[in-house]
Amino acid sequence: SNAEYMGTAAAGEDEMEESGDESNSPAGKSPAGHRQRGRRANVIGDSAEDYADWVPPTFPKDAQDASFINSVVSKSVLFKHLGPAEISVIVGAMEACTYQPDTPIITQGEDGDRYYVLQEGKCECFVKRDPSAAGHGDLVFTYNPGTAFGELALMYNAPRAATIVAVGGPAKCWALDRKTFKKVLVSEETRVRDAQLEFVAKVPLFAEFNKFERYRVLEAMRAKSYTSGEYIVRQGEAGHEFFMISEGEAKCVKWEDESKKEDEHECYRRLHAGDYFGELALLSKKPRAVSVVAVSDVSCYVLDEDDFQRLLGPLDKILMRNSEAYAVWMQKK
Repeated sequence: SNAEYMGTAAAGEDEMEESGDESNSPAGKSPAGHRQRGRRANVIGDSAEDYADWVPPTFPKDAQDASFINSVVSKSVLFKHLGPAEISVIVGAMEACTYQPDTPIITQGEDGDRYYVLQEGKCECFVKRDPSAAGHGDLVFTYNPGTAFGELALMYNAPRAATIVAVGGPAKCWALDRKTFKKVLVSEETRVRDAQLEFVAKVPLFAEFNKFERYRVLEAMRAKSYTSGEYIVRQGEAGHEFFMISEGEAKCVKWEDESKKEDEHECYRRLHAGDYFGELALLSKKPRAVSVVAVSDVSCYVLDEDDFQRLLGPLDKILMRNSEAYAVWMQKK
């Protein structure tokens, strides 16, 4: 039978294509053995003197706009560790700005001075592989209302890694200035992000992703924890999430007769940090083929079905090859 394939993460060393940070690893904490590699641009790198007289700006906005910004910022991986006071500073410092169609909001190679939250309209993101080529480059992502962009250049004191253009109509954004952005974000948060990016880079599914694309994965994923003995997914249930283990150990079990579900047996090797599962149920729209149970306390990063399809849709063929490989393995059992 076609059970779900459980992939293994290999620690692949790679070169980041865009400017910015060259590090990558897990969510929340950096597991043992994960290390930063290569050189990375200075993070939140202005001197303390630059902020000695810093006072956060405030710009007028109605309650609806403030609520919208708050909801986007609070859900962001970048800011979700912040308390209400820091979130309030960010919301207050956001300045409204509108860009006409075909107008670049940020331009690849230029210095970054603002972080943006898109409230109305649509924007497209382009990356130019050859700086001397004409035009904006290849379309790599589309931003819709409720998304944000522009943080990498601010965090790493690096040139913009992409060009983002308003398309199809005016784009209303809320912009946060560099000083407020850097003042509110602390170095510990940046360290956590680096660990998360390193983890994403070591998951084989994302081996061919460039840094920008891996960051989009990071932005979409959320952390979940399970205690020893708890079922993470159950055989026969509908699948709506994709899981990547960051810490702990899990086992794969299945029953052969639905009337004897208690007769489960272990059907695959144990899963550890860097392994992933749950993708086949999302791709095939079929029920879960096996159950996954926490052997120890387990921490996972999770992508829901919509984000999985948006980010990983182009990898469908690779994932289906995974299912074929797993089916062959099962036949040998």
